[in-house]
Amino acid sequence: MDLHLNCCLTVVIYMTISGQGYVSTDIMITPKYIDGTEGSNVSFKCVHNGTGLRMAWRRDDDSIICMFATHESCSVLIITQEEIACTCEKGYQNKTIISLPIPTISRADHTTSWFCTVTFMTEIVKQHASLFVKVPVKALNIMSIAKSIHISGNKTTTFTCNTSYSRPIPEIQWMLNDHSHLQLYGEQTNKTNTKGLTSAESTLYYKPSRTYNGWTLYLLSSGRKCKRKKYYQV
Repeated sequence: MDLHLNCCLTVVIYMTISGQGYVSTDIMITPKYIDGTEGSNVSFKCVHNGTGLRMAWRRDDDSIICMFATHESCSVLIITQEEIACTCEKGYQNKTIISLPIPTISRADHTTSWFCTVTFMTEIVKQHASLFVKVPVKALNIMSIAKSIHISGNKTTTFTCNTSYSRPIPEIQWMLNDHSHLQLYGEQTNKTNTKGLTSAESTLYYKPSRTYNGWTLYLLSSGRKCKRKKYYQV
């Protein structure tokens, strides 16, 4: 009886030391893609329900960001970038969750892929998430006019505006006195640089009415506002 018990204990100890476990192809990354704004912080999570594994986050060039051993609990194996504070935790039904917080994303991170890999023995499975970076309009200008101008009520006046380079393509809107129902429509052209960012230029041909004497002409693009006052004589 005693010998039989000792034998069983020996088998259990042997299995634990050898790192027995299993790997499944069921990896879930949330979210699968992020559409973030330059300068913001974003985060991905990878969930897997295997045991006796190594789980890692890698960038699209296959460089390891962080790696954890996941048995009954998590233990850190590799951290290559201290500014990216990866975490590992055990969740419901012994699922393992490793998080990838990416601080202060830049335009250089646009369209990058981030892989979660799960390794057991020589078997590796992986899933990837994608990051898209929006670059906001930082400058919006009406060109070649003073803040206040005098124009004739029966004369068509040309206004031209341009934006800084941004992503996605900026859409320029003109309006009077900040009233969205008094939108004016200009002709817009776009120019894209080698970094995939786009600058927009809009030309407005406007014949004012005396009703709007002293009103303000506004520009809107991607949440930014620019204004110039205009006065006219009839």
